[in-house]
Amino acid sequence: MRLKSGISFLQAAPLLVLIILIFFCRIPVYADDTSLGRTPEGVFPILEGDVVMESEEITVDMEKNKVECIFVFHNTGKSKPVYMGFPGKIKDPGSELTDAVDLELRNFKTFVKGKVLPVSLEKSVQGNNEDLTAYSEFFTFTVPFKEDERITVRNTYDFTPTYDSLGTVYCGYVLETGAMWKGNIGSARVTFKLGSIKPCQIEKLNPGGFIFDGSNLVWHRTDFEPKYNLRVNYNNYRYTSRFLDDIAGDDKIKQEVNQKVESYGIVKELADRNQTEELLSLYRKAVEEKDAIMALYIRSHLPSGKIPEEKTRIEYVALEKEYGRELARCYTSGPEAAHIQFKISHSENGKIIEDAAEEGITGYSLEYLTPGKAYSISFTLTDWMDRTETKEILYKAPEKEAAASAEESTQSPDTAMASASQTAVSPDSGNSGEPSMDNSEAKNGIDARLIAAILSGVILIGFAVVSAIIIRKNKRVD
Repeated sequence: MRLKSGISFLQAAPLLVLIILIFFCRIPVYADDTSLGRTPEGVFPILEGDVVMESEEITVDMEKNKVECIFVFHNTGKSKPVYMGFPGKIKDPGSELTDAVDLELRNFKTFVKGKVLPVSLEKSVQGNNEDLTAYSEFFTFTVPFKEDERITVRNTYDFTPTYDSLGTVYCGYVLETGAMWKGNIGSARVTFKLGSIKPCQIEKLNPGGFIFDGSNLVWHRTDFEPKYNLRVNYNNYRYTSRFLDDIAGDDKIKQEVNQKVESYGIVKELADRNQTEELLSLYRKAVEEKDAIMALYIRSHLPSGKIPEEKTRIEYVALEKEYGRELARCYTSGPEAAHIQFKISHSENGKIIEDAAEEGITGYSLEYLTPGKAYSISFTLTDWMDRTETKEILYKAPEKEAAASAEESTQSPDTAMASASQTAVSPDSGNSGEPSMDNSEAKNGIDARLIAAILSGVILIGFAVVSAIIIRKNKRVD
């Protein structure tokens, strides 16, 4: 086979391999399959301090990618026009991590008292709010308020969610912009209409507070200042005949998919027949197997009060060995936490020195700590009701000689519970035992896809070497 330029395929192969290797090195393997879209969001005030958001009723149609937001505002000040904004377009990330599919909201409309308000598309109206610096354009409109008047504002728009090549769709709703209104939000209710999306296809819910209600997922809270956002991830491609045909040779995955569909069907049948005891038995099994979405689905079908209020808890903090490195890892139970804060510090001349602080991780590598120095390691968890819990362990970094001996040791790197003291601070002492909806990988941990990419690179290099040998032999023959 020869290329148009007259160069044989075997002669071109090393160059092709080099191009492929450059491609592998250039694009991070942990995110090269993600397409960035939008998450539904709420309205925020511009230079305003007298208006309270008394309620918000949000409906997200996850199948049609449409959103309806109904806000009730109360002007506690004098008569005036109130300038409002709505995030319109995310700045193009310009990153190799993602492809920008559709970063704009479409068909955005605002209704007040049954009339459509004129809407403008403007740039840089976020003021000093750092949470809004990710947006390059904003929809803006003006709502005239009388003194002590309550007005209902209705927004509708379309969006395109983020998704990846494995079929996972990332959806949710941004609550945090509601913190810019005066005082707390009186009531927030967010309904995710699943449509043809089945409960078994839901893969992630963050944080707690969700409940299955028929063909909807509902999140509700009252009198709060929003400090987090809602996340709902699902994957319906994994349950299609096309996917099952693609993995025809992988009976294990096919069996897992079919068993999951069957398990959710059994729960639905038991719920329809009001078989409470059988549901309780399946709930305990889901908790034991740490199947959080299944546990929530069963819980949603049980009578109120049958199961104590679910709380997010820190079960324990442990020291572990992974890939030859020592890690501090936090294990949680219950609904997924709204926030997890990691801190590591040490005392020096009577002062506390903070060595590291990270948000949103449950594992941290300890390999870069100063040998022989004593450290305090803590994880602080905040749940969806803003309840907090902290667990702390004391850790002394091994001396260099001890660390070297441990590295040369052939002993099994089994997980060991930290023998140091633990301190817990929480307003509640109960523990539901419900599994955590997510535990992040340890910081700097080796991703399985990274290993696969390295192996692919080695195979390609081997192909290049073989190609070069063949070319050399061909030249000798010529």
